[in-house]
Amino acid sequence: VPVVFLASAATHYYDFVLKEANFTRLCSSRSMLVVNNSFPGPVIRAYRGDTVFVKVYNEGSYGVTIHWF
Repeated sequence: VPVVFLASAATHYYDFVLKEANFTRLCSSRSMLVVNNSFPGPVIRAYRGDTVFVKVYNEGSYGVTIHWF
């Protein structure tokens, strides 16, 4: 008798805090917008059928858009 595993959808919750921070790369320092104190921002991992909720808190001084692909 074959064993059948049924996948169930999961729900994921993420909080993203956007703020300006000084970053130094290749001996050059500049102010940039970071997500949760990192650049690039955190990875969202989900599978087809999952539900993802993302709360974005913009603590920067200008408006932003976030895109996923």
